[in-house]
Amino acid sequence: MEQKIATSRKQITILSAVSIATCLIVGDALTRLILGAQGQIPESRGWSFVLLLYGVLSVAGCACAIASKQPKTSKLARFAGTISAVLSGALLGFFYAGTATNNNSTAALAGMIFGGGLMLVISLRVRWQIVKVAIASAGSVSTYGAAFLFSATASAFLSTGQLFWGGFFSLVSLLYFWLACVSFAATIREIVNAEGSYLKSKVRTAHPTKPQ
Repeated sequence: MEQKIATSRKQITILSAVSIATCLIVGDALTRLILGAQGQIPESRGWSFVLLLYGVLSVAGCACAIASKQPKTSKLARFAGTISAVLSGALLGFFYAGTATNNNSTAALAGMIFGGGLMLVISLRVRWQIVKVAIASAGSVSTYGAAFLFSATASAFLSTGQLFWGGFFSLVSLLYFWLACVSFAATIREIVNAEGSYLKSKVRTAHPTKPQ
């Protein structure tokens, strides 16, 4: 019994460390992307990437929240989780490829495609608990990133006296903040309720009943 408890604590510690590391990596990338998007105008060269950032974060946040609220075995949860993983990977690939090449747009787009494709393969093929926690953590941070982005947008509109759009984006920001809380709570449950090895998925076997 004591060995089982020790193993469970070790597993939770490892999964928590993976979750924290993932949050820091994804959070750093998203923070820099969002701050870099501030001050861009439709006439600027980077405006298309700003719109891309809005779209990717919005869809990734919704997908992550949907995946966390649905039963894990449902097709909708698996589909939404895959979408969230692909978009999170695409953002990481976009940021780090662009950073490594001094903001070369072609390299950034190539990194985006590579990152999204890599996460697609991983989310579909790898069933380890450690991977599930990392994907859930990345999706949760992306959802919070969407809340941060819309909050910054609301502040920009309010600072120029555009109350309607400022209020609208403030409500959207609050919605995504709530979705982020839902996603982070689901990630914590994934860590606490993990069964078996952190390198294996949960497998429930049915024990045959003895004949009467």
